[in-house]
Amino acid sequence: MHFELCASVMILSIDFGGAVAKVLIVQDDKFDVVEVPLGFRTRPRLTISEALRYIIKTAVGEAAAESAKAIYVSGEIASMELKEIVTAAALDPVEVLKKLELPLVVVGAGITYFGGQAHRGENLALKAEEIARFLPFKLPLSEVQNFFANKEIYPQIVPTTERAHKLEQAAARIRIQSAVGRLGGWAVSDYIIASGGVLSKAPHPSEVVLMLLDSLQPRGLLRIYLDTKQLLPALGTLAIYQEEKAQKILDQKPVDFLGTAFSVAEDVSLWLDLGLSEPQELEVDAGELVTFPLDEGQTAKVKFETQSQKGEFEAQGGPCGLVIDARGRPLELPPTEGERIKCLRKWEEDICRYPLFKK
Repeated sequence: MHFELCASVMILSIDFGGAVAKVLIVQDDKFDVVEVPLGFRTRPRLTISEALRYIIKTAVGEAAAESAKAIYVSGEIASMELKEIVTAAALDPVEVLKKLELPLVVVGAGITYFGGQAHRGENLALKAEEIARFLPFKLPLSEVQNFFANKEIYPQIVPTTERAHKLEQAAARIRIQSAVGRLGGWAVSDYIIASGGVLSKAPHPSEVVLMLLDSLQPRGLLRIYLDTKQLLPALGTLAIYQEEKAQKILDQKPVDFLGTAFSVAEDVSLWLDLGLSEPQELEVDAGELVTFPLDEGQTAKVKFETQSQKGEFEAQGGPCGLVIDARGRPLELPPTEGERIKCLRKWEEDICRYPLFKK
């Protein structure tokens, strides 16, 4: 399908960590999103430049791309390649994402964005030993190194196995931890929006919540959203040129709410008022990760008490429910490989209990 762009702004937002590229086309006060599958099976594999040409041709046609006012491609590597293909200058990911002014964490090909800063070339700096610590299975360090060496060459390759997903998710944890560490810790906020292929294309939304809790290690209440459609980078680009139009689209809440997380570092007692005759009582021991089923559209007034504090909050339901994280801060993994793998698998079992997103 091809679109007549006329005087509209086209932003091409390519997520090399996922299964599709997104093209956001804005005309007047309306917008269209075109999805282009990225499951390339050609041999030899397409280079980044070839993949970009394929996406542009499939989504809008090469001639139409020439009239685009602004094009943004997620990922530092892809942005560098873009200038060889179209006349519109590639925009800096930092400026694009800053324009949104949102508490946003992005993990994409070659770039990690958090706290208003982008950190480039993170994959090259990662150590296999660090990544392997978050893998729920045994894997030789040489295989970990080979996987990410191939990922550097072909960042557009889509993970198709559980092992590949877990490798990318383990690396995402380390990349986010590194970004948080550079800022001196998690900046207090009552919500976070996750974006980028590793997060937005996770097989289960609970895996996104677990990745964020493991890496951000927040304290207290945190509402978690996911940029499932990968629209936020495109809206950041649009805001540079037409801020009012970008805000109208953003007001339509194009992100998905996953659930509410409450993190403490000790035993906690909770009473959940769901509008029933009696509140639901929940006891969580220090070191545990517990998920309470709270459906989308459902809210609960929660009172809590620990040895050192007590209070109350309102929890909003979602596909991941209400997650109580009492694993402590800083988060520690067992030192031995067998116990560490057992611990990681238990955390996944404790949190991954809900159905997949309805796409």
